[in-house]
Amino acid sequence: MLAYKNAFELPNDAPERLRARARIEYPVVLDTLIGAGVPAGERMQRRLRRRGHLSRLDKLTTLFYWTWEIEPHAVMAWIRWRHPERFASAAGRLASVFDLTLVSYWAVPTAPPWWASEQAGLMNREVRRVMDEVAQWLKRQPNPTEGDHTVGANPFAAMPSDHFASATMTAVLLAEIDPAIGACGWIYALLLGLALVYLGEHYVTDLLAGLILTVAVNATHALLARSRTPVAPPSYP
Repeated sequence: MLAYKNAFELPNDAPERLRARARIEYPVVLDTLIGAGVPAGERMQRRLRRRGHLSRLDKLTTLFYWTWEIEPHAVMAWIRWRHPERFASAAGRLASVFDLTLVSYWAVPTAPPWWASEQAGLMNREVRRVMDEVAQWLKRQPNPTEGDHTVGANPFAAMPSDHFASATMTAVLLAEIDPAIGACGWIYALLLGLALVYLGEHYVTDLLAGLILTVAVNATHALLARSRTPVAPPSYP
């Protein structure tokens, strides 16, 4: 995770160069097609938010989003404790979806919805970074819903969504152990996906790309598992 964090932040060491390479419009176009004319994030914030006001939904959705900082690690700790024979495979697949998102973040840096709306003026400037507003409210800052929002360690790391990819991977790993626990994992992943879109952190396109990444990693794992040649134990006279 330390290596991931460093690699995630490194492109922003040269912010001007990163900004020049950033893609802003293509996910808006794709989400507009998916949303039948209006991107889902824009539609949700237009209907469920009132500018200048932080609702209970804003606060609860943000708090739920922050649970992602714990969820993948908690799942890994549980697997290590209860099913240690599965831990290496599970940890390898979860690490793979984390690390493979970095390839896209480096190769095709993509702006999140809130940045495209606030900084580039897309989506009628209606998509705001709700999470940052709630954080400012918790810090008791005046006028938390106004002004520019914080960019973070790397503002152009949106495609695919590492949040959704890791959440869907943990759901898959839990389902392999127990379908009922796996269903809880999938409910968490779907609710997280809704939160990510509502809060302006990710497009639906980002979520779909994260899901595809999870499917690809699991398919590769299954292929490698089938092709593995068992090693016969040594025989002694």
